[in-house]
Amino acid sequence: MKILYKSRLLRNNLVTGVFFTLLGMIGFALHTSNLFSSYLVVMGVIYIIVYAVMKSKGYVSIENGVFTKNTGFFKQINVKDIQKVMMFKDSYRIDSPKKTITLYKSSIHHNSELVLLDFFKQLQLAPNEHVLKKVG
Repeated sequence: MKILYKSRLLRNNLVTGVFFTLLGMIGFALHTSNLFSSYLVVMGVIYIIVYAVMKSKGYVSIENGVFTKNTGFFKQINVKDIQKVMMFKDSYRIDSPKKTITLYKSSIHHNSELVLLDFFKQLQLAPNEHVLKKVG
């Protein structure tokens, strides 16, 4: 199962990447500062790569019993180790004995958020733990 990024975040990275790349190419065509134009092209390519990775990997993936947050440094928790899921105003916090993962609602696509909530409700947690404890 893959939880997707909001379309706005993906689109912003793609548009920024294309914009920087085009500015750099125009700079090369007009024979302005090669260093600055090179910097713009490199930054544009980096934004396009970030867009491609975000689009292909998604924000969160849940496969083979492993809950993985696909940002920067990958954070993983085994689904069977999840002890508590707390819902805050702007985020979800998933706790296990060794790790905590925070998911920000502003980054999750609306349809994927519904799938994520269904996943949280299906977790078989200990009777004294709340699956979704609303805080704030």
